[in-house]
Amino acid sequence: MKEQLIIILIFSVFFNSFSQNYLSIKPDAVSYYYATGDNSVSPVRIDSVKINGDSTEYFSFRMIRPVPNSMYYTEKGPSWVGNKMVDCGNGNNLFFNKNNDTILIITNSQLFESWKMFSFINDDYVEATITNISIDTIIGLIDSVKTISLQVKNNSGNNISNLLNSLSLKLSKNFGFFKIFNFYEFPFDTSPLGYYPTSQELDIIGISNPVAGWQNIKLFDVFTMQLGDEIHYNYSYLNGPYPGAYSQNSQIIEKYLNRNENSTNDTIIFTIEICKKTTTHHYSPYDTVITSYHDTTLSTITTSNDYFDKLPLEPFNDGYFWGYYNKVDSFGYQPGDIYNPDFNDSLTPALYNGWSDTYYIKKFGNETFQFYNYYNGDQASQVFQYYNVNGTTWGSPYICDSLLSANNIIESNKEISIFPNPANNFIFINSTDKNIDDLNVQVYDMQGRLLLTKQITESNEQIDISIIPQGIYLTKITNQKTSSNYKLIISR
Repeated sequence: MKEQLIIILIFSVFFNSFSQNYLSIKPDAVSYYYATGDNSVSPVRIDSVKINGDSTEYFSFRMIRPVPNSMYYTEKGPSWVGNKMVDCGNGNNLFFNKNNDTILIITNSQLFESWKMFSFINDDYVEATITNISIDTIIGLIDSVKTISLQVKNNSGNNISNLLNSLSLKLSKNFGFFKIFNFYEFPFDTSPLGYYPTSQELDIIGISNPVAGWQNIKLFDVFTMQLGDEIHYNYSYLNGPYPGAYSQNSQIIEKYLNRNENSTNDTIIFTIEICKKTTTHHYSPYDTVITSYHDTTLSTITTSNDYFDKLPLEPFNDGYFWGYYNKVDSFGYQPGDIYNPDFNDSLTPALYNGWSDTYYIKKFGNETFQFYNYYNGDQASQVFQYYNVNGTTWGSPYICDSLLSANNIIESNKEISIFPNPANNFIFINSTDKNIDDLNVQVYDMQGRLLLTKQITESNEQIDISIIPQGIYLTKITNQKTSSNYKLIISR
């Protein structure tokens, strides 16, 4: 009897859905969409509503866009779902692409009903048809869903070949699009310029009301460390190819001794025991300095007006620059494009492009990053060596006593040099020590990957580096007595 009742209810929802409007955008929720291969989740959040007679205009949050016919950008550009959505009543919803052309979605259309969804300048058009209505379960949400299929036709009404013919939308009754187009770029007659979603179809992966599926990661989701948790890092830094250049490597242990949150739950104060060993290699003169550090410090995390809690792709200003976060799964990282404010209420073209990726990892803080400065060649990275956080353990820990045992050591390595530097296809290792022992030469990239290793027994022995692309590398030279690191620049 119970099973029969469930079946009756499902079919009741199914048949009633034929005569009711479906939601294209759910105005009281943040909806999250994603397509494999995109750099980020793409959200829709209605920030403002304007009523004009019988129609209602909905505006999603603004995004950074190029200013037409200008070298500038603006943080007030249209959303990826278009400049606005207009509910005209009677189930007619209008979206607007980057050229302000309209895209019509008829939410109360019946099974196999068709309409002219979009018109091209030559009077060809895109016909939309409801090809299926069914009860679907997506991200745990059960709802009646209409599938809208496309067919491009010429101005005589005949079917013509077009890539749009393979695309479809999925429109749910209560939660908005389950599958949506990048309406800003529709009908995809040109390739996107690399801004935001580049996919044509995006699937829903989360919604905030009701809470289901993927949710926007916030700062308190990241800094969850508790008493007794430990995180160990390896930090490396290499500054640019100029006088005084040096490289640095640190092994760092952070042990969390205390966690306090204020009464308004917008600030966390950590007490952290830090154990750190730093090895610095100077290139002129060649020497190595090793120092250690052991102390307790306070770290304050505040979420008040914090730009990290913005949605993916939502513009923020950190007091100096405009930018946005890409966020996928439980990771968030700083934008590939950062913009400089201009006095004309515009933004200059991308000031930096891909110069820094600071990863904020759910439950593990924001202490992993990669940095490259295109202007002076500075590079830095910090990666996990070990962690024991929230009961999850990974990696091989450092031992604090071992890090502290090598304190304030200076090793002179003036007798070894690399030339030419910058190099082309070959390098030579020169040693002033006449009793040269076997030297092991290893070349690493800035991500720590070993690219080349060679054992040499003679001074000025030639090493072929032609298989290594041009760039900046770390060369490690070791024998039975010493270990030295050098910056190697390959330029062709």
